[in-house]
Amino acid sequence: RVQGLRCSAYSRSKVLGERAIRDEVARGLDAVVVHPTVVVGPYETHHAGIVRNFIAKQQSGKLPALVNGGFNAVDAMDVAAGAIAASEPGRTGESYILGGHWHSVREFSRLAHTVGIGRPPRIGLPVWMARAALPATNLGARLLRTQPPFNAEELRQVDGNPDIRIDKAVLAAVNVPGPVYVRLSRASTPVVFADDYEFRFGKAAVLRDGGDLAIV
Repeated sequence: RVQGLRCSAYSRSKVLGERAIRDEVARGLDAVVVHPTVVVGPYETHHAGIVRNFIAKQQSGKLPALVNGGFNAVDAMDVAAGAIAASEPGRTGESYILGGHWHSVREFSRLAHTVGIGRPPRIGLPVWMARAALPATNLGARLLRTQPPFNAEELRQVDGNPDIRIDKAVLAAVNVPGPVYVRLSRASTPVVFADDYEFRFGKAAVLRDGGDLAIV
């Protein structure tokens, strides 16, 4: 158990594993940490995550509804290549996010259907409604001895902000020698920059002028 950490055993193991690695880095271990987003693709069979759960239920016809959310998905082969790239020139103790592209759950469901995986449900539930239904769906799954259609951790994943863009940061990172860390947020946050915003390394952007308080 980890005090204050409410998540699955799988996610808990990742947090504890990273803490252990960082403790060893502090003692001199040469290591980096990579953080993939939602991994999809060949050989990604080590745990039943949100993508596998949705696709398996859609294939079997046991997916009554979709959740109106989305997630950043990255190909398993890109994760492998990114991990190798981070380990070779990466800076000791740094974290590197391995991300791909954001997809809505419905878009992903339709994509699965094009390769012969079931038929997408017509009903789409708001995330808040899916959360409210968790106690009932969990109870029903226990009584029927089946897996619930979704869990709290999966709903947190699909409740991310689809407006987060890293295009300009990535283009700028190409011209920077050495490793570059680009952070992606999963929380729902407001969009603060217009599409014509020019991203520059090492320069702060003024969102609003004022004379009372400066927030950095």
